[in-house]
Amino acid sequence: MTSVILAVVFLIYYNYMTFLRRNFFLFSIILLLILASSANYYRFIVLGDFFVTYEAECDPETNSCFVRCDDDDCFETYNYSLITRKANKIKKLCGENITDCNSALSCKIDEINCSIEYCNAASGECSLPDTEQDDIDTISVLEKF
Repeated sequence: MTSVILAVVFLIYYNYMTFLRRNFFLFSIILLLILASSANYYRFIVLGDFFVTYEAECDPETNSCFVRCDDDDCFETYNYSLITRKANKIKKLCGENITDCNSALSCKIDEINCSIEYCNAASGECSLPDTEQDDIDTISVLEKF
């Protein structure tokens, strides 16, 4: 009886190993895809380790702001600047309610990986201030990443 069981186990093992040898490339690709997907899920979803760029209100009297139309006929314009920072920092500042968070609309002086981008004439339609700040391209706090 034990020899029959050993023979069946050997046949199953032999067929399994033959199947693996024939499909080694397929199993390797599947394993690599699972590992890459897991690493990206951990980085982007769990850690929030990516940069987010969003619009913030901009005062056209003091800064060179981007201009966008609020409606299709362009009767009303919207002045804005672009803020770039890491997603996990936004979640720490605002919690779950990111859309109504006022503390995310500016960069602190000592904050790393946060930058405010103002418009220059080459990058798009601008609302230029009356002061001498027309040459401002990007103001980076501490470092530009």
